[in-house]
Amino acid sequence: MKEMIDYLNYLTEEDKNELVKSLTLPSKKGLVLNTRRASKAVLKGYNLTQDEYDDSLFIYSSEDEKMGKNVLHEAGAYYILDPSACLISKNLINERKEIVLDMCAAPGGKTISYALKNPQSLIIANDRSYKRATELSKNVERLGLANVVVTSYEPSYFLKDFEDFFSVIILDAPCSGSGMFRKDENVKEDWSYEKVLSLLPVQDELLEIAYKLLKKGGVLSYSTCSFLEEEDEERVRKLIDNHPDMTPIDLKHEEGFYYGTINKTVHLLPSHYKNGEGHYIALLRKEGEYKENKFTSNKYRFDKDLSLYIVKYKNEEYALNEIND
Repeated sequence: MKEMIDYLNYLTEEDKNELVKSLTLPSKKGLVLNTRRASKAVLKGYNLTQDEYDDSLFIYSSEDEKMGKNVLHEAGAYYILDPSACLISKNLINERKEIVLDMCAAPGGKTISYALKNPQSLIIANDRSYKRATELSKNVERLGLANVVVTSYEPSYFLKDFEDFFSVIILDAPCSGSGMFRKDENVKEDWSYEKVLSLLPVQDELLEIAYKLLKKGGVLSYSTCSFLEEEDEERVRKLIDNHPDMTPIDLKHEEGFYYGTINKTVHLLPSHYKNGEGHYIALLRKEGEYKENKFTSNKYRFDKDLSLYIVKYKNEEYALNEIND
């Protein structure tokens, strides 16, 4: 752990010491309530604390409750996730009917919390690992999320047909995982600065793909579970240098935010942000006039029995709730 802490030059010595202490404490867990399936009343009797800023998020210690071994969990009443992951969906709530891409979606916390808060939007939850995408699909089905489509492609696949297309892109990039040290001992043992350096080209490539897929006026959420500037601010800074039309925007302030060396971007340090594990979050808007996507096709029909539109695309059929002509 000391090796990792030594690289955190943006922290004071006091902050470093506080962070080290916090990483010896039990990890925090959270669950986001699926209000389409259950009300808050079903959670009475459990040792849970409702989040101050999000009334659908409940926090608990990993030592207090075993909420994954519960009939309510199996029934889709809630989804268990790192509470820090909910910050992204809290900052992307929008009344528009948006088309969203979660580029590296598994295990699914950011996709699911976004889908629950934005039922009017369609989210494409992609993960290059078919195995991980399959598990994500099971969670989506368990929660009954009709506005999520799970795919398993290399992110570059979307460049074929979807440049300048998505209103929102969520990129929780593969990283060295230092923010998960107290949650997973294996991550701590596997960490090295060499691993950090090996992942930087991957993060840059994914950010470049995300930029190309994002439409004008759209928002990119870039996050990692790493404390290191190399994986965080430095990657965002490089993106902005290459694409000056990408501008950081404010996150809704919460107690415990540790603002990064790029204005408006945030580190979630367990020593400061008490309700979750380590994350870095940057929201960036692509300059330009926002225009809604319009779906037009003569290859759809309305199925009265299903009350859904059936769309044919490349010899496959898809069911949609509605069509925007």
